[in-house]
Amino acid sequence: MKILNYIFSFTLLALFISCVKPESERMPEVLQISAGNNDKLAPFNAQFSVTVRCDLHWKAELKDTTWGSIDIKYLNEGKGGEFVVNLKDNLEEADRKNTVIVKAGKGEATIDFVQTGLSGFFKPKSFQLEGTKESSVVFTAPEKWSATLPENPDWVKLTASKGNAGYSRLACRANDENENLGARETFVRISFGKYTFDIPVSQAQKDVILSEDTTFKLGFDAQQFTVRTMFNVDYEVDIPVSWIKCITTKAQLNEGIARFEVEENTSEESRTAEITFKGGKANTLILAVEQMGKDRILDSDQQGVYGLDGMDYIWGEEGWNQRSLLLSPDGSYRFRLLGGSILSAVELCGLRFDYPAGEEQQLQLRIRNRSFVPFYKDCSVVLVRQEGDLYWFRDVMGPGFIIKK
Repeated sequence: MKILNYIFSFTLLALFISCVKPESERMPEVLQISAGNNDKLAPFNAQFSVTVRCDLHWKAELKDTTWGSIDIKYLNEGKGGEFVVNLKDNLEEADRKNTVIVKAGKGEATIDFVQTGLSGFFKPKSFQLEGTKESSVVFTAPEKWSATLPENPDWVKLTASKGNAGYSRLACRANDENENLGARETFVRISFGKYTFDIPVSQAQKDVILSEDTTFKLGFDAQQFTVRTMFNVDYEVDIPVSWIKCITTKAQLNEGIARFEVEENTSEESRTAEITFKGGKANTLILAVEQMGKDRILDSDQQGVYGLDGMDYIWGEEGWNQRSLLLSPDGSYRFRLLGGSILSAVELCGLRFDYPAGEEQQLQLRIRNRSFVPFYKDCSVVLVRQEGDLYWFRDVMGPGFIIKK
């Protein structure tokens, strides 16, 4: 009887073993995987962990093994385990994709992930400087870092050039507005660990139209005047009056000459105009032009003194029939107009003929009646016109003079 029982038990055991399939032929009842922090992995020192729940023996692998590896942390047969995915540094500009695959029997679970490239590591990828404003590039440093300007440019400087691992900011600014012709460029070299990267730096030109002279005071007569300009942008000249014309503009690049022709002002009143230079984003250059009115003394060419206390003293008229011009030791002249019949004289002392037109000279004006001086004045006199040896002068506050040298 015992023998029969043994035979029956052995038969049942053999039948049970023959009904159980090997794991490689079975579908797991439980196969779940979850990953932590695997969204857009960094280009450097990237890794993430994966937790496994499975009732069968499992194994993990990467679809692309050329830039990653798997490190098993622990394996609990029939329950699961954990492993870490380690990635090589991505030195390409583009992102790259991969897949974690966990297999158990005939079951399989996957997780897709992306490792970012260098295109998104530095934000932005270059410095575009505007004027002298500070510009920044931010990134997440894998370790301690530092930066330099290898070309040692004199127009830009670093304002944040080193830091530790983690969120980092690299910054620089230009020393001036770049009022030159065209943009200027250099690069910042940043280093961490075994890597170095060059970040381009550029600064656009600041459009300018400049001139050392912006105010012009002109005599009444027809003439030309010249304006020297410094510029880095094409410009247009706008003249809102008809008595000024632009006859030439610009010469060589970045420095030029604008020449203007001015008509005679036949009126006694002065007149003004504003000439504007406009181009690109440059501030408008404004030239203020003032042209004097025609002095009424220029209507005469007879030597004498005009408009002195409402009187004209003209050589050859009303007894004013003598004149003299005496050179003094200091190089100045004394002009005297004599009225012989009345024993009177008008004197202008300290006169010089070599002063440029419009430049004031300080003189003394007096009237003599024998030894008596009924009139004396210190006056500021300017040359109005010269034709040959005939000179027209005007006291800025009074009479005019026509004198032959």
